[in-house]
Amino acid sequence: MARKRLTTPVVGANSGPDVELPRYLCGNPLWTAMQNPKFAQPVTVRIDTQGAQTVITDANECSSFLLRNWPGKRGPAHRAALQACHDASADKKPISTVRRAFASAAREAGILVGQ
Repeated sequence: MARKRLTTPVVGANSGPDVELPRYLCGNPLWTAMQNPKFAQPVTVRIDTQGAQTVITDANECSSFLLRNWPGKRGPAHRAALQACHDASADKKPISTVRRAFASAAREAGILVGQ
């Protein structure tokens, strides 16, 4: 389905009354909702030495954890999990690939709980 191009008037001190910016609508209304599908089974990981845990349920949480909270070294499995998150968000890989890559990286880092 082709995208529609709409224009939106710009109001501001530097813009004249005839200035318009393009605005694009997605042809598929479900596209936005499908961008962050949930894992079939969440992945639980330890986040500190006292045993606190967090549950990762989708690609956005996975990516955020990998970038902000990853303990220790970031090796090949970590990079593969980040790449899987990126590929899934670009709709190039299924969400199951992200879950497998993240679980593998967590197992390698010693933070995977119960799997």
